[in-house]
Amino acid sequence: MGFFRRSHVAFRREQEGAEEAPSSPKESGKRASLAKATEEPKLWLKQQRDNAIELAYEVPDKFVGKPVVVAASLVNERKLMQDAQADKRLKTSKPMPAGATPMQMTEFAKERTAAMRSCEEAMDRGYTAYQTKFGQPDLRPIDGMVEYIRLEDDYDADQEDDDLEDGKPHWTDLKYRTNSSETPFLAESSGVFHLRHTPQNAELEIFVFFDAVDDRGERNLAPIRTLSIKVITNKATWAAMLSQEGMSSLVPTFERNSLTHVRDWAEIIDDEEERIRLQIDEVAAERLNAIIARFGFITTAERERIARENEELHAFLEETKALMENDTQEVFYMGQLVETRTRRPVQYVVLTSPDADDEAVVAREALGESKQVGQLIPVAELRPSSWTLFLSHAQREAQNQVQSLHLLLRNESVPCWYDMDAEKLEAVDMLRGIRDSKFFLLYLTEGYLERFFCRLEATFAMTTQKKVIIVYESDNRHGGGQYTDLIDRCTAKFPEFRDWLMATEAIPMARRAFQREAMIHEILKRVGITKHVLSRNRGSGSLTEAKLRGEVEDLKEEVNKLWSVVEALQDQLAAQQLQ
Repeated sequence: MGFFRRSHVAFRREQEGAEEAPSSPKESGKRASLAKATEEPKLWLKQQRDNAIELAYEVPDKFVGKPVVVAASLVNERKLMQDAQADKRLKTSKPMPAGATPMQMTEFAKERTAAMRSCEEAMDRGYTAYQTKFGQPDLRPIDGMVEYIRLEDDYDADQEDDDLEDGKPHWTDLKYRTNSSETPFLAESSGVFHLRHTPQNAELEIFVFFDAVDDRGERNLAPIRTLSIKVITNKATWAAMLSQEGMSSLVPTFERNSLTHVRDWAEIIDDEEERIRLQIDEVAAERLNAIIARFGFITTAERERIARENEELHAFLEETKALMENDTQEVFYMGQLVETRTRRPVQYVVLTSPDADDEAVVAREALGESKQVGQLIPVAELRPSSWTLFLSHAQREAQNQVQSLHLLLRNESVPCWYDMDAEKLEAVDMLRGIRDSKFFLLYLTEGYLERFFCRLEATFAMTTQKKVIIVYESDNRHGGGQYTDLIDRCTAKFPEFRDWLMATEAIPMARRAFQREAMIHEILKRVGITKHVLSRNRGSGSLTEAKLRGEVEDLKEEVNKLWSVVEALQDQLAAQQLQ
């Protein structure tokens, strides 16, 4: 009943306007602490993105409409600069000992000069670090702090980030200001500071000075009105992209010049003088072109280059097609697959470009080693044959992989046109190789269509409706990735090939032994060859298979020799009958 009595008394006092009885000292202390906590400014990290940090804040209403200053410092560099200045003050303020000798006076002067020089060098290193990290070549931070100022009214905030809230104060880093009239005012008691162009991969300490101007209009960065927070920024995506493309040396240059967006890269690629100033060579420019193309940016110079190359490519195709229409069965070309006119034909690869009146050509066995020495074979004993596969690839990205693929197919007795098998090949001979192949095997990497001759081969295969098999690089380290993503990157500048590539179910390149067998089996199935899998005994399967393969090769060689003997006997018999 006591509880109800006290509640009733309190209710009656409230109704009568009487003051409530004072609480205990302990409760009064809690309320005072709570009130004090709500009056204290708060600052915390909301999120960070590439070259951008969002800091959320809550302040008492008394700070609304008052000037606010936001500044940032590099923690390590600021400490080194402050330590250097403190060391300089300590050593330069030290008085010269009384009664010092001339030698001691000289040593004292040297120590003071060395201290001043050491401080200047430390300050220069600090300034250089700030200029590099903040991308401002003339930046001279005061007390190791770089102040952030409000963005101009004509700045398009949605240009880089679409999720910024309207009406919130946006900030960007510029050189340190001393004009107090430019100090912005705090609009709300709670909100977010958006700090743009923040240094990447660095430890920052960010300071917020509330009520930063006193009654006399002078800047007042008093510690009692200051909040600070330490943030370790992440490595920006743009820097990671450059590093992955082998251009990590450009990261400091781009950071120093605030070139942190692919849009900026597209502009400098078009400007030759700017490329020279930034020391961007042709290889780096080509890689930058590939990167910006993924994001839909194609420079004017790149667009003009592609147009010129396409015009040259189509003109060459028309000329070559007209030339190939005059090809005859009697004239062979370099890289052509031919076979002997025997009951058991042996296939050879022509290694030279014979003339029409040559009676013999230099050739080597098609399924033999690529470095095998050619032999002179009479033209009358040979006739044209057809490759099963034409291997098309970009050598810079896929030479080793396609060479391995070629060896695996050769072990299955599949004749493949491979451009590393012949020297000094001409483009017309490559197109003849495509024409005389049953299938066009395209090894797709990101830079495949960037190569003129790869694009030439693909265009010829596409326009002649050659049957296509696509093997794609699935390893990101070798210019590959997921197939759809790889198609997007590969055709960003060459959209005319996209539908053609997407119309074929691609086969991922396999590097492990158990995966290679499945890959080769799939390729053979698509070209219409049934692979006979040999049975393996447990514990000695690989040895048994290798032994059987060796026996098969020996039998093939013996059969070829026997057929040669039979043909020689038939020729002798025919000669005797004529006599």
